[in-house]
Amino acid sequence: MESAQLVKLVLTASVLLLVFGLGLRATFANATALLREMYRPPRRLLRAVFAMYVAVPLVAIVSLIGDGAVLAIASSMRHPGIALDIATLNVPEQPRMPAAILLYVLVATVATSVCGAVRRRRRVRVG
Repeated sequence: MESAQLVKLVLTASVLLLVFGLGLRATFANATALLREMYRPPRRLLRAVFAMYVAVPLVAIVSLIGDGAVLAIASSMRHPGIALDIATLNVPEQPRMPAAILLYVLVATVATSVCGAVRRRRRVRVG
């Protein structure tokens, strides 16, 4: 047996023993946790939605009141792909998370466009 095959065998055995060990400690409550959690309010999802729809746009609007338009646009459109990866890794039981992030991108795009139009009108009136 070659060393590569031996390493593969040892890793497979260690994963199987780990799963078996965790299964020995599992209770009936652990086995039915998914069913119980399905009917509770999704607190983590609600916190994420609050952060996306309230906190980040609020920072963008406050930055637009001053002269930080670039900062406002950059923070409102910050890495939705990374947000999607983090959300699906941390909250995999929420299938609506990608839809929430897509909705955030659409709302942020509309809000950024409206704020940009308001800034242009102000600039035309002043200048």
